[in-house]
Amino acid sequence: MGLAGIAVLPSIAIRRSKRSLYIRIAALFATLVFTTLALRTSWLGVMTLIPALGLIMLPAYPIIMEWISTFYPVRIHGSSSGFIGFVSRIFTVTLATVSIFFIGSPTSYFAFLASLAAAALMAAVLLPSDR
Repeated sequence: MGLAGIAVLPSIAIRRSKRSLYIRIAALFATLVFTTLALRTSWLGVMTLIPALGLIMLPAYPIIMEWISTFYPVRIHGSSSGFIGFVSRIFTVTLATVSIFFIGSPTSYFAFLASLAAAALMAAVLLPSDR
């Protein structure tokens, strides 16, 4: 689903100059999905909400990369992209390591993910407008 999202959603957000709005909506959606799954974990919920989340969340990465290329000088494109990739990998490895403490219960695991998504939402609210 994420690959389908990448094929369609970034071009729409970019063409309409809605990059920051897209990031905010994606973070809000992630927070709502993980909170919903923490409150009521079901097979159907996981099998529908997680792919829907992939559809929305994966396109955020190319949108961020395009944002950098549009609004920042060429001389910092490489370091900016490298920084985004580095931070992404650091968070991924750290959260994968920490998450083992929450895997015992689906409720606690999804609550953990909801808290991370809520933190991302708070950061997304601080993003400047594309315009």
